[in-house]
Amino acid sequence: MHILSRNNEEASSMHRVCYITNWSRYRSGEAKFEIEFVDPFMCSHIIYAYATVDEQKPEIIPIQKDDLEHYRELSLLKRTNPNLKISIRLGGKVSQYTRYLKHSKMAAQLVRSIIWYMATHGFDGVDIALEFVDGDNPEDKVALTTLIEELAKQKRLMLRSMITLTAAPFVENLLKVYDIEKIGHLVDYINLMTFDFYGPWDEKTGVFAPLYHQHYQVEAESLRNVDGLVKLWLSLAIPRNKLIIGIPAYGRSFALSSRQTSLHAPANGPGYPGRYTKTRGFLSYYEVCEKGQSQAWQRIWLDSEKAWYMTNGDQWITYEDVDSAALKVKFYA
Repeated sequence: MHILSRNNEEASSMHRVCYITNWSRYRSGEAKFEIEFVDPFMCSHIIYAYATVDEQKPEIIPIQKDDLEHYRELSLLKRTNPNLKISIRLGGKVSQYTRYLKHSKMAAQLVRSIIWYMATHGFDGVDIALEFVDGDNPEDKVALTTLIEELAKQKRLMLRSMITLTAAPFVENLLKVYDIEKIGHLVDYINLMTFDFYGPWDEKTGVFAPLYHQHYQVEAESLRNVDGLVKLWLSLAIPRNKLIIGIPAYGRSFALSSRQTSLHAPANGPGYPGRYTKTRGFLSYYEVCEKGQSQAWQRIWLDSEKAWYMTNGDQWITYEDVDSAALKVKFYA
């Protein structure tokens, strides 16, 4: 679950947007996460990930066989808290959608399918979070713009519904991927993925979600931080109250390739998988906490980055915790 926040100028409280995955219920033991575990008053908005587009026809389909049951369970949360807003996230590679969106008839079918899907399953909004594999493909950029434009035209059929965009932490290729001038005013909010600026795909360790620009960040890299990415979107005329910053409830792990254990130590790929999530280079927050209880791990605060990291032997973990998350909320309040 990712917690996101935004500066709400129209209300006394901040929006707290929570992200729930449809695969977390398949984890074993204490890591198994069910919809019934959600406090319906903890989040103002929930984004459920995710649905995708059919490979054979322009229709939205669920990912997991039991997603429809999840939808029913989500609707029960709204009975307890009628003010709760729940959106379905559309995921997958943008190219899967481009093949339909470049043809007007199929684009119309796809948009009608999204509207039907939302209405049938009780969603208040749709969050568009498509994966760009090749940022240099102009067809994909046009397709995303078309999708948002066509959905916006149909908002009269979706009373009080929301259209949101989850934007990847692009810095160098931002304008190659998003037509911000056209879509910025059409979406209700933009969920900024203000994390994964660095990770085990790099050749040295790095803080994956630094709050501010660091002296070692030069040129375009100077924007690879929460403050920098927010300022970049603001410079493109997106109102501050439309931007939601992301706070990751997980960590990224590196395998060290030398005896160095400091920030920017040489790394050689992802660290060991967690006991529950079983994914190299990724650890849920509860897995990080579990490791932190052992004296074998050294925990270090980086005051400049406003972030923690932990190290033990050849393992190095950058992660978010209550301290660093609180600073980000305060930064954007």
